[in-house]
Amino acid sequence: MIINPVPGIGEDARLVIGEEDGRVKSVRLEAVNKLFIEEVLRGRALELLPSITPVFCSSDSWSYTVASVMAVEDVLGRKPTIPALGLRRLGLLLEIIENHVRNNAFKTLPLLGVDVRGEALRILGYTIRIKELLSGRSINPIIYVPGGVSWRPDDKLIGEMADYARRLLEKITVHSKKLISNLKNNEFYNKLIKQEFNPTSYIGVIGRNGEPGIINGEIALLKPGGEVVKLELKDLLDKLSVSSEGLSYWVELSGDEPVRSGPLARLNIVHGYPSENASSIYEEILLIAGGKPVHNPFYTVLARIAESVYAAELVYESLSDTDWLSGSLVNPKESPGKTGYSVVDSGRGLIIHSYVVDGKLVVRDLSIYTPSHFNYAALRRDLSLLTGRVLGDETVRLAEALITLSDLCVSELTINPVVKGEG
Repeated sequence: MIINPVPGIGEDARLVIGEEDGRVKSVRLEAVNKLFIEEVLRGRALELLPSITPVFCSSDSWSYTVASVMAVEDVLGRKPTIPALGLRRLGLLLEIIENHVRNNAFKTLPLLGVDVRGEALRILGYTIRIKELLSGRSINPIIYVPGGVSWRPDDKLIGEMADYARRLLEKITVHSKKLISNLKNNEFYNKLIKQEFNPTSYIGVIGRNGEPGIINGEIALLKPGGEVVKLELKDLLDKLSVSSEGLSYWVELSGDEPVRSGPLARLNIVHGYPSENASSIYEEILLIAGGKPVHNPFYTVLARIAESVYAAELVYESLSDTDWLSGSLVNPKESPGKTGYSVVDSGRGLIIHSYVVDGKLVVRDLSIYTPSHFNYAALRRDLSLLTGRVLGDETVRLAEALITLSDLCVSELTINPVVKGEG
């Protein structure tokens, strides 16, 4: 049986389930998850990359913009200003909220029989409005430039954004508590989170005090046995290798189990959240799971909820006290080199850019790693656990849900499969 296509913005895929005597014999997702962005960008002027890269992913366009700007900065030897760092962080927090709310409400939860789409749309309305006030558009922001930002919002705009941020925080806090209560009483979901999954490694950016780092912090790798290793970005790149089967690509870390990035990885890596509401949700998740590390990917739903509340609190906090906005917008001082690197821990997971340029600042080589690259190997192993199950509606829903929880680019749209029998 082939469920074909599993549609998505950016790429197509198909879920292929082999069947024998009514049971699953094999299951795999075939996805062109290497978008060949490198071929489009190679040979371009370095300064053009931040404006080209974001168009490849609408849901992560702010994260891709910031990742590209940071890599260009690293090549040029520029240091961003404090207002620039604050405005970048603000945009990324809003995108994280959008990713988590949208992914839960429109992708995963409908497969579990939970409908919160109306509430989700109202929450997304606030995040979109703040992003529009911040950058003039909700995707592909144009204010982030190497060494800084092109403008800063005035007091009137800050006040308007702060008002939306307050309403966003109120709405998402109520929504989250209601949703967690709903899931506690959801028989199907409780059945799913009790299932055993193979341990994996987890990777993310962790802040100075153990909170999610996003763009400020160290790369932390949590191994299946609980050991945490801190990595420099260049060291991580040395450990990465690209593997493929057919048209599907993924990255592997030498000497490690399949690795996950994204909300479940951060739930396992962070020490907690420095906020009251998010911390209470975090502790509740760990109580349900029985501690860390949490290997069951269905806990990603809860991890998204906790992180959404945390991000909303930070957005409101940033817009309520804007002393960080004072000072120069752009730092023009530079000392150009030949290479540049960046990492952003986006809502979906790690985005890494590596650029190599010539003396005229033309890109001669580059590598871009996406959350899809990091999470695909773990998803392959998760799907293999469905082998032997009765092939029916519940098994198909499980396969679809696992894909949305790994949050590959192919799950950008709600899955609406066409089922065809083959032999």
